[in-house]
Amino acid sequence: MSSEQRNRHHQNGDSAHPQYTATSKEFHGLSPDSSANGPVKTIATHNASGRHKCEAGIFPLRLSYAPLISLKGRDDVKRIRSRSVLIGAAACASVSVFGYLFNSRVELAFASVLYLLLTIFVAWQARLRAAIVTAVWATVCLDFFFTEPKLALRMISLADFWSVVAFASVALLVSHLSSRIRQQAENLKTQEKRQRALYELSSAALSLYWGDGFGEQLASLVRKTLHAEFVHLWTVRDERNYIAGWSHVEPGSIRAAFMAGRDFDLSRNDIYVRLLKSGVRDIGLLWIKAADTDPFMADSVVPIISSALERARALNNEVTAQSEQLSEQLRTSVLDGLAHAFKTPLTTIALSSAGLAELPDMAREQRSGLANIIRKEADRLNEITQQVLKTARLEWNQVLSRREISLSTLLEEVIHSLGSEAQMRIHVTSRNPALVEADPSVLKIAFEQILENALKYGQAGTEIPIEIRSVKTLVSVSIHNTGSYIQPEEQELIFTRFYRSPSMAYRAAGTGLGLSVARHAVEAHSGKILVQSDIEAGTTFRIDLPAIGEEK
Repeated sequence: MSSEQRNRHHQNGDSAHPQYTATSKEFHGLSPDSSANGPVKTIATHNASGRHKCEAGIFPLRLSYAPLISLKGRDDVKRIRSRSVLIGAAACASVSVFGYLFNSRVELAFASVLYLLLTIFVAWQARLRAAIVTAVWATVCLDFFFTEPKLALRMISLADFWSVVAFASVALLVSHLSSRIRQQAENLKTQEKRQRALYELSSAALSLYWGDGFGEQLASLVRKTLHAEFVHLWTVRDERNYIAGWSHVEPGSIRAAFMAGRDFDLSRNDIYVRLLKSGVRDIGLLWIKAADTDPFMADSVVPIISSALERARALNNEVTAQSEQLSEQLRTSVLDGLAHAFKTPLTTIALSSAGLAELPDMAREQRSGLANIIRKEADRLNEITQQVLKTARLEWNQVLSRREISLSTLLEEVIHSLGSEAQMRIHVTSRNPALVEADPSVLKIAFEQILENALKYGQAGTEIPIEIRSVKTLVSVSIHNTGSYIQPEEQELIFTRFYRSPSMAYRAAGTGLGLSVARHAVEAHSGKILVQSDIEAGTTFRIDLPAIGEEK
């Protein structure tokens, strides 16, 4: 579309880009003069000076980006003006009263000095206009009260004339300089307040929890910093509105303002609308209604809010990726553990079937017992197979099925499943009623691996005690065996997949997966597994799990 066509469209009240056009109902609160005869189409354009211009069928509206000098609200401005008027009036009255009372006893030079000091005081405490009025009135009073002829507005002495002129010049100059110094001091104080407010906003934004409720907290921080009536925050990523305060803005207005692709201000309505950007990408919109702020402050808030939103998005993506990775590792470990669990029933079935094949004259009761063992282990294999298939089909966030369980009960089940030797040698020496929230099938795998290792590598026939204790917010399970020793440099390596200690590998067959599976299963429950080993006392594995209500 050519520039002539665009101008023709603008003149006809139609936008060249329909998505940038909205009715007055959509931009509720933007128009200071809403039409009572129906919706008025509003078109956002950009003039050569860089200032936005809203053209409508009824009224033109210019939007300026010129920053204000201070953050004072309208009530503060009225109060300052009233104070200036009172100080100026009081100064003029003082000049008049002093001249009336002391015109015959005070010389012109002394009166000039007093009036000059009073003018400087007015310039410092009030506005420049009040100081100018005071200086002019003081000049008139000097002429009226202290020059010849007195009590008349004329002078017969040329020296008096130049003295009064010099006083007026010095009073006006000093008033101007004092006012500028005072204004600069106020500007410095205002900048300091701005910087402190922005620093507090950035610090608070960094300390916000990036999860649920982040948008509402961020909007509340902006509202508190700018003393706003309301703050409306809209993000592109989730297309959600976060509102602090009582907002009258319709969601359609927010989307239309975002689609316009530019910032704008409505100072008469105390409204500031800013696009939020990350690099060159638009990530949201900030709509502020605040009487005690200005465009410069609104612009300063934008990069802080944009950075906070991007930080929250990056953290959320990172945690999600880590969760998916950890859950995938957990699923792999569970599958490894289940595959490792195939070994025991397969060995039992192989031995029982070999006994049936090599001893055909075996008694009927013995044959029946071996057949029952084979059937029982086959059922166990079937159960493990079903669990493997189920785990392989689960999504990353469905691997664990948690519920409250008693560790004492779970350990008894594990000991029973390991057979008669385990039941004779393994004993829970100190029971504890503490409960944990866990997936029993996964946690059972961890205890099975550790107890199997204690049976295999511990001294034959020795007891394997298990102690359960509550330590602050943890439930600790210690499993001790004598006769095995793990070198200090290997105490971390033994939890690596497929690693087998050279000093212990000859004592029993294995794959090196057991302790790796056990660690992943424990860590999946926000716990940790530790090992302590002494060449004389033996080896102790300790599993720490969060007690109910303490897991993070």
